[in-house]
Amino acid sequence: MNNNIYNTLLKFGYLKQKINPDMDILSEINRLRKEKNATILAHYYQTPEIQDLSDYIGDSLALAQRAEKVNSDIIIMAGVHFMAETIKILCPEKKVLIPDLNAGCSLADSCPAEKFSEFLSRNDHDVVIQTDICKRCQFFAGPNHSSRI
Repeated sequence: MNNNIYNTLLKFGYLKQKINPDMDILSEINRLRKEKNATILAHYYQTPEIQDLSDYIGDSLALAQRAEKVNSDIIIMAGVHFMAETIKILCPEKKVLIPDLNAGCSLADSCPAEKFSEFLSRNDHDVVIQTDICKRCQFFAGPNHSSRI
């Protein structure tokens, strides 16, 4: 990778490319999705435009579970780093892409690995993870998001 591309990625998290104003972007995305055998997963906090072109919308857990079930060679994760990383762990044979390299999570960022290691060493590796149990969970599937699981 040349330095110019690398520096652009570091600064913006994505490449700033000019797009032909006459291009039908949605058609091009769909063409590439089919050609490359790709699935687009989007977290529910993404904008409506991203959700509309996604194959599946959900939260972190639902999208990781869905990623394991798709037969695609490529998974595009419109979400934060740890979501793409989790999918890669669960699906090591698939290429996992994240559109914005700067898509971070403030909560994940507040717990760097070295601080978590210190925490574990002080607590004899006994970690209890507590979470709220959601009263109603929904997962939207398909281009019109008409299926609910």
